[in-house]
Order: sequence, then C-alpha cells, then structure tokens
Amino acid sequence: MNFSQPNAGKLALLLGFLGTAGPIQARSTFSPNEWISLPVPALCRPATGGLQLPAILDGYHIQLTSSGTQVDGRKQGHFLPVANLLRLLELDALRNSVELFVTRNAPPVLVRGDSKALGLASGLSQELDRMGRSRRIQLRAALVPSASPEPPPYLLPNAGDDFHSGTDSAAGDASFIAGFFAPGEEVVLGSRREQSFLSSYEVDVATGGGVSDPIFGSLRVGQTAHLTSFRLGNGEAVFIEGLLDLSELIALEKLDPQAADYGSIQAPKVRSVQVQFSSRLKSGNWTSVELKNLPLSNPNWTLWIWAEAGPIDSGRWRLADLSFFEREFELPEIPRPGGGIQFNRNPQSDVSRMAGLGAGAIWSQVDTQLTRAGSSMRSNRPPVELVPGLFLAPSDESQLWAEMASFVEATERAQVETSRTLVQAGAVTISLPIANGHPFRVMVGTESTALVDFDTEIAPEFWMSSPVMERRMDGFLIQGLQSEMQLDAHYWFAQSKPASTLEDPDTGHGRLVSQERQFQGGRVQKGSSLAGADSGGNKHSLTIVGNQGFESLTLTLQAEPN
Repeated sequence: MNFSQPNAGKLALLLGFLGTAGPIQARSTFSPNEWISLPVPALCRPATGGLQLPAILDGYHIQLTSSGTQVDGRKQGHFLPVANLLRLLELDALRNSVELFVTRNAPPVLVRGDSKALGLASGLSQELDRMGRSRRIQLRAALVPSASPEPPPYLLPNAGDDFHSGTDSAAGDASFIAGFFAPGEEVVLGSRREQSFLSSYEVDVATGGGVSDPIFGSLRVGQTAHLTSFRLGNGEAVFIEGLLDLSELIALEKLDPQAADYGSIQAPKVRSVQVQFSSRLKSGNWTSVELKNLPLSNPNWTLWIWAEAGPIDSGRWRLADLSFFEREFELPEIPRPGGGIQFNRNPQSDVSRMAGLGAGAIWSQVDTQLTRAGSSMRSNRPPVELVPGLFLAPSDESQLWAEMASFVEATERAQVETSRTLVQAGAVTISLPIANGHPFRVMVGTESTALVDFDTEIAPEFWMSSPVMERRMDGFLIQGLQSEMQLDAHYWFAQSKPASTLEDPDTGHGRLVSQERQFQGGRVQKGSSLAGADSGGNKHSLTIVGNQGFESLTLTLQAEPN
C-alpha cells in the first residue's frame, strides 16, 4: 500500500473549502426583533487536519505484527467552540447595554434583538472570522533529495497563495507543501509505503496433532516530515517542531527455519534515519535540516521550512493565541538496539514530561498582577473568554493587554532560543536546529530481524514449536533535551558481527542464528547554556569517543542566526 501525504492535504483543502465559503460579510440593516442566522466564524471552525500519517516515535520501521496504518488526529489546532461563541455574544451585548437573545441548540447560530443588538452581534461575528483567518500561519516546506544550498524556487512565497502540495520532478522528486495552517495543527509532507511480510508462525496443538498459523508483520518505509507550528508574540516569530523520517527497504530475504511443521519466513532489512528538531523563526525566515553522506541509496537530503505570521486582526475585541503554551507531551522513549542488548530501564532525561502553562494559568497570573497593581478595573472586572489556546478580551482594556504581552514575552523567551547543532559520525553529517527546553533525536541505523529461539507447545502424544523472531538495530543514536542550563542526552552505538547458523541437528527444532553484537552507550551532560553562550558566535563541541571500532560521535553547537 502506498500512502501519499500531499493527496491527503488536497482532501483537507477540499473539505475546508466546502465548509468555509469565503470571509463573512456583515449586514448593514436589520428589522427589529427578527431572528437572524450568523455564519460560524473561522475562529470557531476546527482545522480539518487531513489524514495524518502517524509519526514513528519508537524508531522502528519493522513491525513483527501487522496493526495497519493508523490515522493520527491528535494535532488539530485550537478553536473557539460554538457554545463559547454564544457566551461571547451575550458578554458583548451586556457590555454595550443592549438585549440580545441567542439560541442554545446551535448551530445554526440564531440571535434576536433590536437593530443595534443585531448589528453588534453581526459585527462581532465578522471580527471573529477575521481573527480566525489572520491567526493562521503560512507554512512552506520542501523535502529535497539533495544537498540543497538554497531553498527551491517553487517554494518561494507568492502573494495570494492559499494551498498547494505535490512532487516536483525537476528537483529530483522533491515533496513540498504550502498553505495556511492553524497554530498547533500538524502538517505532514512526503509519502510512506506499507507492505506486509510473513514474520513468524503461531502454533496450536491438540491431542495427536497441531496446526501452524502464519503471522504477518508490517514494513513502513518512505520519506516523511511531520511539522507543527505555533505563533510567538503577536506574530513576530513562529516556533516549529518536527520529526524527519527517511527509510528504505534494502532486502526482504527468505529464511527457512528447516522445521517440518511450517514453511519459510521473510526477513526484512531496512535502513533508516530520524531527526527530531525544533526552532524559533523570525516571521518570513527560513530554517533547514541538512543531511549528508547517509547510508541510503540517496545519501543527501535537505528539509527546507519557511514560516510567516502577522498581527491578528482585532476590532472591539482582541485575541491572544496561546497555543504554544498548551503543548503537553512526553519525551519519546529511547529506541532500543535489540538483538540481546537490553537496558535495565529505558533511560530518559530527568524531565520526562513537558507541559505548557496553558491559557488558564497565564490569565490567572495576569489577573493576579493586575489586582496587586491596584488597577481600578478590578472593581469592574473586564469580560474575558478563555478556552485552551485562545484568550479574548475587549480591545480597550489597555492595562490588561500590556500585562498579558509582558508575561507572554518573558515566558516565551525562556523556551525558544535556538542553537544550530552539527552531529557527525564518520562521514555522516547532520545539521539541525534545537530550541531551548525541547527534545531532539538523531538516529542512523539498519533494522533487521533474526530467528533467535523456538517456543514449544506440548499436548498428549504431540508437540510442536513456533519460531521466535527478534528485531535489532545497528547504528547510532543520540537523544535528549537541551535545557536552559545544560545539554542532557543519552547515546548508544550498536553493531552485529557476521552471524553463524545452528542447524536442526544442533537444536532439535530447526535452524537458529547465533550472532555476536557489540554495544556502547551512556549519558552525556554539558553544564552551560549552550544556546545563550553561543550568542557571540563561539562554538561548543562535544565528542563521544567510540570504542570497539565504533565511529566517534561529535556534536557542535552554535547559536542560530535567526
């Protein structure tokens, strides 16, 4: 099966177009006490998100049991529910001393009142529509199968572009995507191919006989980039977090266990590269992930990302998009090399879970500061509307908005400073951005399976064994967290020596593989603020010396220019 993400993006565009037929136009005249239907503003419409290919967070592209491709719809972005829209209409009417009646079983959004009340409601609906459209982030990205020193020309911004995606043959079949996306909405470009393979057999035995049931595994290979963007400040900058995944099937061999009760097994081999990264971009700027001399059929790749945001339109009400502070995720578990190499536990950085403040906590802090400052507005508290990722308040509450901007700016500043990191292992060179306080991963390896054991089922007068397959990965990984004060990462190297075969006369069951594997791993910490210390242009290098014939692993960090 072949899953192409650009086509999913076009489907998302079509669904979005069918539900959002252009900006909302406000009416100018109304008959007193008539019921009018208000269109649902763009701010109240969830992002369609497309059919997202799930990110392969465990690092393995070989699954020994087939679970099928899953649709991942977790990252859809934040929006204002219709119930909150109704409450906002009532708050606005109360603030302007008019009487407005709203339906509670919306949609449709039906309101009733005198001409002034209906005019205010229609105008606010139009404001929320402009807010929803202007808060979107224009994102352009291309995954180019070459060492590209400059972004491809078809990716350069053009006025009036709305959405397009596809493949450019002139650029060596580069995958690209461009469009406007909600903050926090995940975008996936590239494609992935999934196929089944015969990974093992499960046996059932009964008195005097048994049967073997084939087990099919799954291979997931391709080139995908998973990107999520967030607004910073009032659109002066954009925060990007992503996972780049490159993988290819290099062999699908037939393995004969030489057991009479079942047939052959398929043993796949996959080469893969994964890079997890994050970056702060000034609005209208580029960043990139550059990979050279990879052990893939195409050794060089470049992921180009351009993002632009701007001020959110406002009128009588103003919106603060706080999606960046709603992020909550666990650091991905460190992929295990397998093949007899196991950790006592899966080591992670000391911070195993990262949770944002959330819009509610931010408003609580701002409200507290305003109270402590003895603001006169405390005796007449301003109406606000608050949902995850979004905060709305009247535009003329100048003291509130000044305190909100000050707190948000200080909180963002501590989390988005970005350093350019160069990871080198032998000839492999990978350059990626890492933001302060965010996890990263660089993994280059070869995945395979091996027949390592037999499980035996016994019944009266009969026994039967089933093969036990094991995944393994050879290569290297470094994964961790760059916090404000230090780099804290775990690493490993793993490799397999040529295998020897134990035949049926030796085992009494069938053919087995005996293989020596080598491993080196540990934890590295660098106790300085890597991004901040590099602001003068100095580089910080950290070298992990590889023993037992492993290539040494070098990390070089320098502040990002933008």
